[in-house]
Amino acid sequence: MDQPAEPSIVSRRMVNAPVMGGQNCYRLLWVEYDETGEAGLKLWLPETDEEVLEAHAFWDACSKIDWDQDAMHIVTYTKPPPGAVMPESMRPIAPPMPEEPPPPTPPVSANFIRSLDGFGNERWPLKIEFHPDGKQLITYARGGKVECRDPESDTVLDTLERDGYDLETFAISPDASLLAIGTICYPDSDEHGVEVWDWPAKKRLGIFGRGLENNVEQVSFSHDGALFATLDQGSNLDVYDSRTLNLRLSIDSSNAVGFAFHPNLPILAFARRAGTIEWMNAETGEILFKHSYAQNIYSCYLAFHPNGNVLAATEQDGPIQNTIWFFDTESRQATSTIKVDSTQHITALCYHPSGKWLFTGTEGGEILRIDTVTKSWQVVCTGHRDSIIDLAFRQDGRLLASTSMDRTVRVWSIDA
Repeated sequence: MDQPAEPSIVSRRMVNAPVMGGQNCYRLLWVEYDETGEAGLKLWLPETDEEVLEAHAFWDACSKIDWDQDAMHIVTYTKPPPGAVMPESMRPIAPPMPEEPPPPTPPVSANFIRSLDGFGNERWPLKIEFHPDGKQLITYARGGKVECRDPESDTVLDTLERDGYDLETFAISPDASLLAIGTICYPDSDEHGVEVWDWPAKKRLGIFGRGLENNVEQVSFSHDGALFATLDQGSNLDVYDSRTLNLRLSIDSSNAVGFAFHPNLPILAFARRAGTIEWMNAETGEILFKHSYAQNIYSCYLAFHPNGNVLAATEQDGPIQNTIWFFDTESRQATSTIKVDSTQHITALCYHPSGKWLFTGTEGGEILRIDTVTKSWQVVCTGHRDSIIDLAFRQDGRLLASTSMDRTVRVWSIDA
């Protein structure tokens, strides 16, 4: 009788954790070092059940490591036996497709108006947002200054001068009374975190989350402005009371990779690295529902339809994040997916105020428009020379602003 083969042990020398994702199979991207210290980029696209199981074992071993970028780590795992079969529980179920395609909505066109000036090589605009009055575009750049500009004339209408650490992100409350700023983390001081400002008085009310070990990557207010939430680079999600400025909820080590407030209810939807979308009561912290839609993700952009009936979420498919899932918020079930340009990584997500279209930014500098009925897509804005960072619509839907890693802010006229 043949003796069973000895388990095959695999060891890999790595400094950083791999990137993993995929709707129907595991895909891995990582940097591996040989015994001489030479680094090489590895891309693994498993096809067979045996390869997928090995990818899962590799990923599971990586998840148990406390990664330190200043140290070399040896990742060790056991390969599955030859001919191993993947359990059905590991195979994601695709959402149902509509029986008949619905009629298309009218076309939309976008025309470039202007590029806002004054940023230069040292000022990098990472975030934009229209003021609730619809007449001002709020923007900032590394260097600390926040400006309100007329989006059509580029006239500076208002300025917030501040001393402190560079900004990473910001959000203005629905009534324009508060401005919440997420700063970049520096290791030599605890004077960073989440700054809250009285916007009309240009007075800083306090700094929250002092001593955070990570940059604050996302800030957003709830629909009524009663709450605001922050997400840092360490995937920690916090919810604050806007009136008292007290911390209401802290979901430490939540592995959150993106969130969005419901436009009409105190509900916060957020995605976890494990590939789940969760609906949470933002006032109590109660998890209302959880839905698994992917294997593993390292970044996710979320956007609610303006009437709140649909949640759009991106999925990283291997090294390219180009799949968008659509969830019905009443049933909280996936209703459809769309995969846009297979060569373009999605870097921003924003609904048109009418709800007819979903706009996405890409790493190639293009802006795509997706018809929310037919799920067809097309490129509508070109001109940025590098990755899109953020998108924002004016409340009437007739102006779209975009920021890019090419250090420009561009304003587009949307003919809808």
